[in-house]
Amino acid sequence: MESLDDQESVRRRVETWLADYFDDVEPFADDTALWHLSATRKAGGGIQVVLLVDNPERLIVQSCVTLKADYKQRYKNLSSEERREFIYDLQLRLLNMDVDYDGVDDPLDTVRISQHVFIESLDRERFVRKLRWVNKGALSVMVMLAQRLPRGRVLEHIAGDVTIH
Repeated sequence: MESLDDQESVRRRVETWLADYFDDVEPFADDTALWHLSATRKAGGGIQVVLLVDNPERLIVQSCVTLKADYKQRYKNLSSEERREFIYDLQLRLLNMDVDYDGVDDPLDTVRISQHVFIESLDRERFVRKLRWVNKGALSVMVMLAQRLPRGRVLEHIAGDVTIH
């Protein structure tokens, strides 16, 4: 297990790396985390990096995509078979991207995409690769929703409970 000084050093490095890609990097209140950073772009989109209390050997890099109310209704209006096919296709898409995911079930509301990186192997290149995989996963979800449930601005891209507009 990393010492508190080492964990703080990792947090500072991660914060610096995030600042190269995002407009705003802020701590995020989280009782389950030793630390939790939320990074957002002014144009929209965000990512979170978390070091959990119960697993301090690895970082979680994650992003969430939440459907807006009108798209939840469009999804709900699909037939049972169409919804089942949609969920299956989305799961397959994310599996093929080699990202972890949660929330890909019926009814569809928020899809969380994540990657893990062990602190002992943490370097800038590995971290940015995980960051890009997670971001591409979130964009892929958004593209699929736009293809299958077209009309207007499809959804809001969020980082945890903070909605990015």
